[in-house]
Amino acid sequence: MDKKCTKCGEVKDVAYFKKSGLYKNRQKYRGECRECTKLVKKTWKRCDTKIKASIRDIVRRAIKKGHIFPKSCEVCGNFRTHAHHDDYTKPLVVRWLCNSCHQKHHKPKKVKIYDTKMSIAQHARFIKNNVRRNALGQFIKEDL
Repeated sequence: MDKKCTKCGEVKDVAYFKKSGLYKNRQKYRGECRECTKLVKKTWKRCDTKIKASIRDIVRRAIKKGHIFPKSCEVCGNFRTHAHHDDYTKPLVVRWLCNSCHQKHHKPKKVKIYDTKMSIAQHARFIKNNVRRNALGQFIKEDL
């Protein structure tokens, strides 16, 4: 049985994929092949996780001492928030995001360009609402 890797796109035998448990009495496999999983782990090890952890610790201590205060989510207004760093060189400059908005920030929604089941009128309405022209007359997509 073959499976397509979600990272590299190669079709490989399921022996090249790690098992991830059972689903409805069938064996499930991870999306990435073993080689891609190893590459991802290597890049995470190379990443400066110790620096990021120390900066998160700085934020925790600043909250504890009362130098900064957690606020509600900037997107939806939820009060259970995380401190998100856009730039780790500025440790006390954070954006307050709830868990779901924080996940959406790191994994943006995929833009749907064209659905074959759309009628021509629906497609025209989709283009009208989601595609604009810039000053040079070139088409640009707006983020959904």
